Amino acid sequence: MSVETLTGDEVAQILRISRDTVYRLAGRGKIPGRKVGRIWQIPRAAIEAYIEMPFPPVNGACSQPGNTVVSVIVGLLLVLATGGSAVA
Repeated sequence: MSVETLTGDEVAQILRISRDTVYRLAGRGKIPGRKVGRIWQIPRAAIEAYIEMPFPPVNGACSQPGNTVVSVIVGLLLVLATGGSAVA
């Protein structure tokens, strides 16, 4: 069974980032890959999955511990229901 792999340059071109960034992502485990000698081999399927991953919230509102999307929506509804006078 053969897995189609891409080089760092190929991944950089697909993601429109620098080759160094690809190497950093792979080295940190953000994208799977293996280093064979001096060459990174990154599975094409992994890059396709990486592209399909949802983006994190822009303002980071949902990244606080215990702060879920539901609690943010409930908080916004509370503010709207009280005419903007609710305190978080």
